[in-house]
Amino acid sequence: MKMTVDLGDPPAGGGKKVCFSGIMKFFKPEEFIGKQYPFLINLEPKKIGPNKELSEAMMLMACPG
Repeated sequence: MKMTVDLGDPPAGGGKKVCFSGIMKFFKPEEFIGKQYPFLINLEPKKIGPNKELSEAMMLMACPG
């Protein structure tokens, strides 16, 4: 799932970043609109996916088992 996330205004926040997350089989994109989740933003951007797009953050998620 490709997401554009608003991490707040710099310098305290990270601005808007593109993040890819492998959660498509568990969640629908509309479930994330208007909600807050933790992200790591101090990672080196990586090219991922079939189109080698740049992912600038990592979403942290945990689901109850």
